[in-house]
Amino acid sequence: MTAVFVLPTNIKTFQTDADEIAAFIRDTCRGTAQIIDGKFFITVKGIAHEESEVVFKYYNAKNKYIYESKEQWFFESDAVIGTFDNPITLELNVIQ
Repeated sequence: MTAVFVLPTNIKTFQTDADEIAAFIRDTCRGTAQIIDGKFFITVKGIAHEESEVVFKYYNAKNKYIYESKEQWFFESDAVIGTFDNPITLELNVIQ
C-alpha cells in the first residue's frame, strides 16, 4: 500500500524538513516518511490479505505535537492513496 499526503493549510505553516509521518496497524508501525517537496510519500507494509485499519500519525518537529489522521483506511497490498499530481490532504487531530 502506498500513499501520498500533504498537510492541511492550518498545519502546513508549521511544516519543517524534520517532520515525519508514520503508518500504524493497531500499535505496530508499518512505515514512515519524511517530507519531500512538500509531500509525504509512504509505503505501508503488511500481509497481502490483511484487512486491518491503517492510521497515520504526523509528528511536527517545530511545535513538537503528534497528530493522528481523522480518517482510517483498510490495508490493501496494492492500494494507492493519492498520487504525486493529486495528493490527499491528511486531515488531522492533535493527540499529544
